[in-house]
Amino acid sequence: LGEMIRIVPDVLRLVRDLIGDGTVPFGVRAVTVGLLLWLLNPIDLIPEFIPVLGPLDDVVVAVLVLRYVKRRLGSDELARRWPGTPEGYQLLSGVLGRG
Repeated sequence: LGEMIRIVPDVLRLVRDLIGDGTVPFGVRAVTVGLLLWLLNPIDLIPEFIPVLGPLDDVVVAVLVLRYVKRRLGSDELARRWPGTPEGYQLLSGVLGRG
């Protein structure tokens, strides 16, 4: 869990970069904007004040969006765009699974 928390800033930089890059397919940019809106929206399926479960809906949505992004861009392209360490990408890739 601690390792996952450490890559959050890299994930946010990746999402920002994907949104701002006009060469990224529109669908990828659209779902990443949707992800940011979801994360910033104060209304959640599971209220944040519930320990452990509170942030769970945000994590699930983020993983689903990033899996979509990985499928659309491909593993190699996503790795090329990754702003963090190779170890951080390896951790993210493990969470996202094959695709």
